[in-house]
Amino acid sequence: MDEVDAFPYVDNSMLYYAVKNSVKEDGLRIFLTATSTDELDRKVRTGELKRLSLPRRFHGNPLIIPKPVWLSDFNRHLENNQLSSKLKTYIEKQRRSGYPLLIFASEIKKGEKLKEILQDQYPNENIGFVSSVTEDRLEQVQAFRDGELTILISTTILERGVTFPCVDVFVVEANHRLFTKSSLIQIGGRVGRSMDRPTGELLFFHDGLNASIKKAIKEIKQMNKEAGL
Repeated sequence: MDEVDAFPYVDNSMLYYAVKNSVKEDGLRIFLTATSTDELDRKVRTGELKRLSLPRRFHGNPLIIPKPVWLSDFNRHLENNQLSSKLKTYIEKQRRSGYPLLIFASEIKKGEKLKEILQDQYPNENIGFVSSVTEDRLEQVQAFRDGELTILISTTILERGVTFPCVDVFVVEANHRLFTKSSLIQIGGRVGRSMDRPTGELLFFHDGLNASIKKAIKEIKQMNKEAGL
């Protein structure tokens, strides 16, 4: 079972029961996840499951540790169809690198508005936006992967299961309730997945550090420590 920390399997006792009863007597159940859950941790502690860890990436480099960046005026500027000057500075600096930029927004409407503002301010950039209701989501994702889009804004729909070579990642409103510890770790995992560029920039913009951000950073550091990095 892959991505067992994701909906709808996560901590769902009915689905746990169904999986357990679908395995043959001599079969095995193997749960795969980059971000464990309270239920899985409990089963490890009680001996029901055995934990095996692969903390190091295939290229041997450490996971990218997120950098928290204070940003208190994001929503105020967004409501006025403007871009925060601080966020603008970080975006312009990143664009000078030439690497693709993936920006995560907390909500669909905010992501859509951010896309419109960025496209207006940076007409030379090809900018896309995807969410769970985007009809051409697969086409836009592929266009970003192929370099046809230079900036892609997304909700948490792209937090896992996708690889974009050499990408940098910004999370705006990283302390929003929709960004859990697990989702922030998964989002951070989009950076540094390429052998060509095992590093990258990972910024968590926030207007107040919360438990999810702190725990995500702590867990990423712990995984690097387990990997001997």
